Amino acid sequence: MKNEMPKYNELILPAFVALKELGGSGSNKEILEQVINDMELDENIIDIPHKNKYGSYQSELEYRLAWARSYLSISNVITSSARTIWTICPEYTNKETLTPDEIKEIIRKPHRNKKQKENISKNETNTVEELVEDECPWVKKLSYLLQKMDGFAFERFSKRLLRECGFSKLVVTKRTNDGGIDGFGEYKINGILTMKLAFQCKRYKNQVRAKDIRDFRGALTSDIERAILITTGTFTRSAIEEAAIPGKTYIDLMNGEELIAKIIELELGVKAIKTYEVDEEFFKSI
Repeated sequence: MKNEMPKYNELILPAFVALKELGGSGSNKEILEQVINDMELDENIIDIPHKNKYGSYQSELEYRLAWARSYLSISNVITSSARTIWTICPEYTNKETLTPDEIKEIIRKPHRNKKQKENISKNETNTVEELVEDECPWVKKLSYLLQKMDGFAFERFSKRLLRECGFSKLVVTKRTNDGGIDGFGEYKINGILTMKLAFQCKRYKNQVRAKDIRDFRGALTSDIERAILITTGTFTRSAIEEAAIPGKTYIDLMNGEELIAKIIELELGVKAIKTYEVDEEFFKSI
């Protein structure tokens, strides 16, 4: 399996076991990391991006694992909180694994009901991560618009995003000879401790690699305490590892999926629309 991309149904059991190993609960990233380690997946498999005509904002493995979680969720094996922390449901807390018959039932259940099939990935919560995972048409459109932005416009947008997140004194650098740094700013922790930061924006359809991280870090000056790299694409495994090398300036990474999730959370350029579902049986029964 380590040299092949697992299908979503092949990730159902690993996702459940990963949660067990995490103590019964975990975030999307924690589950992903545990599954990668448990299945000993090759880096070339981990780095394959999930592509569509709107570009790529998550890896293919993340995309398939999202569906595996959705099948587990719709079968009430796991559930998620408003902060998208996945937890094993009480009926399964004492189970160490899932039987082949249980897995077959988990796969079949959503397909028995057309409405359930249409709503898979939406059945528990409307958290921003779940909306992204479901690849709603408007999320695809948002991804497409981000990809089509002018490079300098994307820098200005990133500056606006960081400001909405609580950063201050944000400045976009000159358009040339900036050493790979697109902007600077500050962040005050608990209203007391101030950190100086630099950010870089990459309007990529594909992947940010380890070399990009090294180049960004190499452009940082000694007064920079934190760095952020924002991309509309994804990061390779080696890039993620490079960003967190001990003893070097830590670089926080925001991939395309996380960027879209943050945009939705902040309602920055997007607006929620309330809708209703008509209960036909209710009217027929009167």
